[in-house]
Amino acid sequence: MERNLTPEQLAERYPGITPNTLKFWRHKGTGPRWFRAGKYVFYRESDIAAWEAEQVRQAAARRAPLSLPG
Repeated sequence: MERNLTPEQLAERYPGITPNTLKFWRHKGTGPRWFRAGKYVFYRESDIAAWEAEQVRQAAARRAPLSLPG
């Protein structure tokens, strides 16, 4: 069974990221996918892994040299 993390548990994975940052990201519609169970917010590990992979992909794309036409 997949593990679900609370915002506090997820914030512990990333120095400098707080539960308030995660709340702001939820409000903006950014950050990892999340779900609500009653009044509690959770993040699935698979959604966290997908979000992390996308962050790596975007960072690599920003570092990639531009190819000039011609």
